[in-house]
Amino acid sequence: MQAPKALRNSIARIWRYNYSFESSTRRQPVFGLVMPSSFIRKRVYGLIRTTFTPSQSSEDDTLGSGIEDVVGGRVAEHPTRVVDPNSTPSSDNSFISQCITAGRHGRQPLPEIYAGKTGLDLPVIHLQKLRVDVKATDTGPEGGLTQVEEMRRSPIVNMANLDDELNLSMDGELPSDDDEEDERVATLKVSRNKMLGSCSSIIGPNCQNHNFAGASKKNYSWEVRDEERATGLSVSLYEKNPVTGICAGTPIADVYGVIARENNGVLALADGVNWGEGARLAARCAVRGALDHLNQHIEDGLLHTTTDVFHCLLGAFHAGHALILQEGGLLTTLCVAVALPVKNSDAWVLCVCNVGDSLCFVFNESYGVREVTLASHDIGQMRDMRDAGGALGPVDGRNPQLQNLTCSMTFIEQGDLVFITSDGVSDNFDPVVGKFCVIKRTDTDKENTTTTSGDKKAVSVTVKDNGRDEEFARTRRCKATLPCVDALQRHELMLLRMNDIVLNGFQTAERDDATPQKKTITAGSLCHNLVQFAHQLSMAKRRTLEDPELYKNEKLSKSEERARRKMVRGKISEMPGKLDHASVVAYRVGWWDGQPDDLEYDEVKILK
Repeated sequence: MQAPKALRNSIARIWRYNYSFESSTRRQPVFGLVMPSSFIRKRVYGLIRTTFTPSQSSEDDTLGSGIEDVVGGRVAEHPTRVVDPNSTPSSDNSFISQCITAGRHGRQPLPEIYAGKTGLDLPVIHLQKLRVDVKATDTGPEGGLTQVEEMRRSPIVNMANLDDELNLSMDGELPSDDDEEDERVATLKVSRNKMLGSCSSIIGPNCQNHNFAGASKKNYSWEVRDEERATGLSVSLYEKNPVTGICAGTPIADVYGVIARENNGVLALADGVNWGEGARLAARCAVRGALDHLNQHIEDGLLHTTTDVFHCLLGAFHAGHALILQEGGLLTTLCVAVALPVKNSDAWVLCVCNVGDSLCFVFNESYGVREVTLASHDIGQMRDMRDAGGALGPVDGRNPQLQNLTCSMTFIEQGDLVFITSDGVSDNFDPVVGKFCVIKRTDTDKENTTTTSGDKKAVSVTVKDNGRDEEFARTRRCKATLPCVDALQRHELMLLRMNDIVLNGFQTAERDDATPQKKTITAGSLCHNLVQFAHQLSMAKRRTLEDPELYKNEKLSKSEERARRKMVRGKISEMPGKLDHASVVAYRVGWWDGQPDDLEYDEVKILK
């Protein structure tokens, strides 16, 4: 709906009255105060947007242009290479808009995020000399990467052209496992035209100089844990069988690892696809291979620019995939982040490479929580949480699926907390999964619903069979009880809730508004708060599935057993949270013992 002509004329008269000059004397503003023109423009723009909220994007454009004509200025934008993190998505729901606006109040514009398929797509940043002395390490759960042996030999990587570049399979000398591959089950959507990427320009036609076998020549002590600077946490959100006491989904298929040095930090997290020992083995191999490769390059002093870092990261993914094939693992996601100091500067740079749905975030006291791996998934579209998007391991023969493999880079500050989460954590911060918002249905979605295939009809029949009460509950919830959000608002609300939990924790007893005190957020408290939130949010689903009545050895007919399963499924579908393995690994950015005073002098000597 466009603003009425009378209102626009009134605003225009106020504007001309306040800012017209007569005899070189400025008139007294009708607002009572002399305020900058930018302030007036923002206030007027916000007033009209709040009063006249458009219902369609085309009307939004018309209203926005009309406001700009009235106030005589343009709305400022903060462009980025990926997605503008400072733009506020339009919404028909004033409550959601108020939440987003309140969350962004007082927050500075976010730093740019650069992303591409290789390091050649990103700016080249020169780095300070990296120190090699290890200060803290951590891995888990249940031994983490230490439960896997290192790469036994150097795999041959002959890249003939760009099309073959991300074929990370081993050479043909290893025996084929056709019989085993038939038994493997993968939930990933295989897309052959997007299976192979284009990174041979970074890795090079061959990698004979990359000695994977000696990557872990230094025996690290993986028990030097530091709760304030570098640590991780992993738990299972699945229910326990009340009879056997065994948790569903055992063992935990998430694996993390972090290494903190004097002036750099490396952290990695892998999430095994599906359940079982094969998924956990794949995750362990991915983290072990990647960290071994990165450690060797750091110790050998081979990383001088961010291009070198991304070259090394792609090689690390190759090493992780090769180790999976060597040990016979299945499929896993992988996200690796490296925090490094910029040369002749106090700034730091974060280089991230990820495949799948394990995401990387940065917490800053001024900016809040922001996601670095935005380019690996389209936040403008509703994401299918059942599809990881990509994985290492033998997805197609001996090849991985690298559809969403992404290299990302952003600038960070000393004191920031870099953390990687599995989807068991990040998805539980989603407002739709948390059941306090519902997805806004567009006209296209409604048309697709009316033209569904037989599978969709089967689902609708299942809903009817569950009884009138469940059908009424579903219809009532979709109509008006919860606010609707689009994809951008969904992602923004996830970040705002994550920021709130990082700062304040989950328990309301921990929040003392009467005597606010600035808390120091450590890596350990961040991991604990995020995992505790996911655990508490999914509590109702666990309690329902842990009901002893469901595990009684009663002789039921097939129809009765089917009806009971439908009843339980209907109950938990209306409950908040997602049952999964939840893991977080975090690292605090900065010099371990404080930045040395003679750093600039040392850098000058190196340049000579």
